[in-house]
Formats: sequence, structure tokens, C-alpha cells
Amino acid sequence: MRDFVTCLEFLTRIRFSNRTDWHDDDFSRSVPYFPLVGLVMGVFMGAVNYGLYYLHTPDLMRAVMLVLAELIIIGALMYDGFMDTSDGVFSARDRERMLEIMKDSHVGSNAVIALVCLVLLKVAAYTTLPPVKLSFALVAVFVATRTFMVTYIVNYKYARKTGIGHMFKAYAKPMYTYIAFVLCLALVAACGLPYLYTAIAAFVICQGIAHFLSGQLGGLTGDTYGFLTECGVVVYLMLATYIICNILPNYKETERKNAMHIEEIIQKIVPADRGCMKLAQIRFDNLIKPVGSLAKLEEMTSRYCGIKGIYEKEDLDYPKRDLLVWCGIEEAAQAEKIMHAKWPVNVLAAETGAKAVALLVTSEEEADALEEGAALVQELVHEKGLELLGFGCLSNPDNEMVRTAMAGALLQAAAMKVPVMLDGVAVCKAAKKAADMAPAVLDYCFAGHVSAEPGAEECLQELGLTAPLRLNIPDGAGEGAAVCFTLFNAGIKAYKEMETFEEAGVHAEMKEFSLAEQSKKGAKA
Repeated sequence: MRDFVTCLEFLTRIRFSNRTDWHDDDFSRSVPYFPLVGLVMGVFMGAVNYGLYYLHTPDLMRAVMLVLAELIIIGALMYDGFMDTSDGVFSARDRERMLEIMKDSHVGSNAVIALVCLVLLKVAAYTTLPPVKLSFALVAVFVATRTFMVTYIVNYKYARKTGIGHMFKAYAKPMYTYIAFVLCLALVAACGLPYLYTAIAAFVICQGIAHFLSGQLGGLTGDTYGFLTECGVVVYLMLATYIICNILPNYKETERKNAMHIEEIIQKIVPADRGCMKLAQIRFDNLIKPVGSLAKLEEMTSRYCGIKGIYEKEDLDYPKRDLLVWCGIEEAAQAEKIMHAKWPVNVLAAETGAKAVALLVTSEEEADALEEGAALVQELVHEKGLELLGFGCLSNPDNEMVRTAMAGALLQAAAMKVPVMLDGVAVCKAAKKAADMAPAVLDYCFAGHVSAEPGAEECLQELGLTAPLRLNIPDGAGEGAAVCFTLFNAGIKAYKEMETFEEAGVHAEMKEFSLAEQSKKGAKA
């Protein structure tokens, strides 16, 4: 335990003691623990990254804050070695002069340029890798690069007779390499095989760089350990952006055209514009009618204004819409019959200018289902220019794959600022799943009606939504959403075509004639 603490205190800013009586063998015995210290660093960095991502921090800001977090927990020891080595090796001098330059405390132009490039490459990698995968990559890269350090210490000649690096080298044993590699393989593999493959590729490249430096300097030094470690981090992250995201089948982008990963979709979801919602409600309040008398029509239209980011009546149009009926493989035959017959869902959708479209979910894994649903909605919205969707479902509410696909579809719709009319328990459960991933998605969800399904009302209450209709339809196949499309149009029609008191040139509504006051009088009577 003491050797692990020694390693932890040297490689990071974490302190457990005020010990000052260090000996060479203390540092040498700590070498096998480098991968475990890398794990501490990686878990910290991964947690910071995920926390910033959960708070919807913009990508560039998140990347810069990760660089700052690294300095806070790890310090600038590796950066110092990286800069000293850059100054010396890139000076194009003889071996002795390069070693002298590396020992000089002054910072040269080579060091500054190299450091800027290093940080820029890190920021680029942090913004390129999907946030969730980046958290795993950060754990893997710090474990791997600290393991690589063990090979530099044990397997390469030391170029100086003294120095901090020499304290680690002096009593280091060959068996330390084996111990470190066993730990590294176990820890990195736990993140996932793609991260292990990336580490192997990075190791080969870093060993090549180490051989080059050893040839230039007659061995390695403590500064070169820092240089190689920072190079290893950047090499790993650059490889990760290619290997993890592009080559391995289980980690590829969905093959559907223009589909985005769920993590990226969630980052694009923003709450509806509260300012536009408020201004839209003010217009409703000033129409020639009792205040609040259009009830749910006002609420739906005001929220739609917030989604679109508008409030002027001239800018508000009737949205082009489709009704999407989701199903699994078991319901495929039923869906085919419905789509080719004059079933209620087809007829009612057509009444509002919509088309009922059956969507078959074929994924067998949850991650695939999320992206399948997102891709289907993205494709439909782009191809047809849709601005409003209705969701119905033929599957059992407990069909996890269909529910997950609908959750991915809801996330995609919200990211594209397309509101969705919910119909039925299965769809509401999908909305709850999507809201757990991105709470702002509920701003884009409208309750169509309360179906007669068991638990329908409770599902809507859990989402914080109220439906304008109670049709007692026994399922959530989409008929209720289609009917509610008519109400959606009605709210927009009132907003656009009714006049305010000012527009009509008459007095403003007096308080005693407001809906609230009239309701009070009615209650007393």
C-alpha cells in the first residue's frame, strides 16, 4: 500500500502524507502500481467528462474544462517533461547539447509550439469522440499510457547518471513490466475490447517513438518519460476516434443515412423558448374573448410557438404532419392490413391532412433500437418536411425493443424541434424513457387523449401532461392522436385569425368580464 501511495503522490496532486525522506528504492518499488494510478486518473477524468455532458455543456467548453481538470488532478509534471524534450530533441544539435537544453529551466519556441499542438490535439479528440465513449476512452488511455511508462523505465537505458527518472530506474526489476501489463490488460479490457485494441496499436507506435528518442539521446531521461506519456495520450485518442467510431462493427455509426448517435442527438435538445411561449399566451389573453377561455387550445399553441421560436401570428403556420404507427415483428402482418385498408387510424389521419405510416422495429439490442427509431424519424422528417408527428403503437406496452425505438424517435424529434402527439400507454412509457435521458424532451410532447387502457391516466400524470380529450378508445393505435390533430389546428386558427382588442380598435377587456370573474359569479349562483 505504501508503494502505491508513493506512486500516486508522485504522479498526481493527491497527497496522503507529508513525507520528505524519499529513497531511490521507494520510487522503484512503486513502478508496478503505475496502471492503478492511471485508473485513478482515468476514473476522475471520465467522471468529469460525463458530468459535464450530463449538464449539457457545449462540446468545446467541455473539452477545455477536461484539459483544466487534468492539470488539477495530475499537475503539469508530464507537460514539463514534454516541453523540455521538445526543446532539446527539436533543436537539431548534438547529443550532449540536446541533453543540456533539456536540463535548462528556460522555455524555448520549440516547447511552446509543441505544447500548443498537444493541447489542440487533445481538445480536438475530446470534441470528436462521442461523450459516453470518451469517458471509457479516458479511463483506458490513462491506464495504458502509465503502463507504457513502466516499459520506458525498465527496458530502456537511462541517458543520465542522476535525475528524478533515475530514481525509478535504479532498482526497477524486469518482473515489474509483467505485473503492470497484466493489470493494464484487465483494466482496459473491462472498458471494452475496442479500447484494448486501441491501446495495443498505441503501444506499438509509442515504442517506435521511444526507440527514436533513445537513439538520439543515448537512452531515455525523466523528461522523455513525460514526453512519451503525453505523446501516448494523443496517439491513443487519435486512434480511438478512428478505431472505436469507424472500424469495429459494434461501435459503428448506424448505417441509416445521416443518422446520429443518441449522445449527439441529446446534446441538440434544448427546452422550448419560454419567452415566445409567454408572448404567445399574452396574445391569447388579449384576444376578444374571456381570458383563458380556449383552455388547452391556448396551452398547445403557446407551447408550439415556444418550440418554433416565434410568436407573431404571421409567422405561425399549420404544420405538415404524419401519424406514425409503431410495431414489432409480431404485429407486422396486422400493420400491413391496417395501412392498406380504410381503418379508423387512416381515415382520421387523412381528415387533418396527415398520412398514417407503419414503422416496423427490427432491432434486437436496446442500443440498436434507440438509433433505429431516431434514424426512422430523421429520414421521414427530412424527406417530407414534417413539422408535427403523432405516435401510436400496435405492440404491447411491455415490448422493450419497440418502446426503446420510440424513445429514440422522440429524442430525435425533439432535437429537430418537431413536436409529437402521444397516443396510448406504450407511447407514454417511451416518452418516460426518453425523458429520463433528456428531460427537455417533454417540452415537445403533447398528450392526445386518455385511452381506456389500464394505467393510461397514471402514465400521463407521471409525464406531467394533461390530455384535452377522453375518448375511451381501448388502445393507443393512433386514432386519438389523429383526432387531436384537429384541436391542434383549431388553436393555431384562433391564434392567427381572431383579433385582439387593440387590433379591433375596441377597449381592452375589463377585469369584471374576465373568464376568472365569470367563473366566480357562476359558482356563487
